[in-house]
Amino acid sequence: MGSATKPYRQRIIAKFHGRCALCEKQVIEEDFATRFANYALPEAEGGLGYWYIPSEELKLFQRRRGVLDHILPRSRGGRTTLDNLQLLCAACNSAKGSKMPG
Repeated sequence: MGSATKPYRQRIIAKFHGRCALCEKQVIEEDFATRFANYALPEAEGGLGYWYIPSEELKLFQRRRGVLDHILPRSRGGRTTLDNLQLLCAACNSAKGSKMPG
């Protein structure tokens, strides 16, 4: 998410009721560090200082992470306005790319 969209994030999430505008699945709103804090293995506690995350849980997080998307892509002249932003899961955002709406 670009810094230009940060002021709109909570309003867009509310507008779409926390669901992806395309597939309507509930999106995950936590960031990576918050979501997987319990999987951290700090060196101070005998860990190796890296994350150990079950692959299925990581895949679910990556697919369902909430992303603000420009309906009319910025690369095609779309602006960062409330009317031109939608909430997508990462999977739908990836599939959409910079395609035109419709």
